[in-house]
Amino acid sequence: MINRLIEGYRDDSRVVALALGGSYARNTATEQSDFDLFILISSSHFDFFREHFSNELEDKFDFLIAEEFFYIESWGYIFKALDKDGKQYDISILPENRIDEMGIKSSNIVLIDKTGAYTSEVANANDDISEQLGLMISDKRIYAKRFIIDTFQFLTAWKAADYWVIVKFLEKLRKYLMVLLRIKSGSVGKHSFAPEKKFSQDVGTELEENYSVGSLPHVAETFNYMVTTYLMLVEDSEKRNLGAVIELAGFCDSEKGILL
Repeated sequence: MINRLIEGYRDDSRVVALALGGSYARNTATEQSDFDLFILISSSHFDFFREHFSNELEDKFDFLIAEEFFYIESWGYIFKALDKDGKQYDISILPENRIDEMGIKSSNIVLIDKTGAYTSEVANANDDISEQLGLMISDKRIYAKRFIIDTFQFLTAWKAADYWVIVKFLEKLRKYLMVLLRIKSGSVGKHSFAPEKKFSQDVGTELEENYSVGSLPHVAETFNYMVTTYLMLVEDSEKRNLGAVIELAGFCDSEKGILL
């Protein structure tokens, strides 16, 4: 499929550059790895390209399904696609006049570059993750507060027996907790915005193994486990705020977690 994309966009005036990143570019891919692609689009064509890109991937390149998912600062507009062999693709697009916003790594492999701009960015890329870790540390209190707020949401959903919302907020709490664990360990992993990747190996915790939503009793057990871990990671002020929120929601606080 990569070769099809190269051939399909080589002479396309809308496409300025196409590059491969991630584990396939670093030669560390496994069977579960997805393909990370980065496409720079002519600024004058970007809006139209973005609007039609999903359909183009399905119709022109015969992907099984494709859709835009979200925007990540220093990355671009992310499209996810699945080909008919079951391989997954994360495809980031940005207009060429915003190339400085794209988090380009020195390991990225340039497949198409009509202006040389992307190649130059790769050559001058700074892969030092210490800056990313510094940003995460500076935002530690933000993640700690988000955990507290969503704890209230989780407990409110629990009392209402709103099981879809319970699972939703349990996943959010997991994300915030993993970021806090990364900060403690001094590791940002692969990407500061995707702390779940290779979580157990990077952080050295059993949290991922303990995370399961197979039954409501196990959800309660997992939530208690998360709260206990959280209390070991945060300052006294966050501990007090969490206790206040738990009591506000009508639950009992203990050193071992929440008694549901």
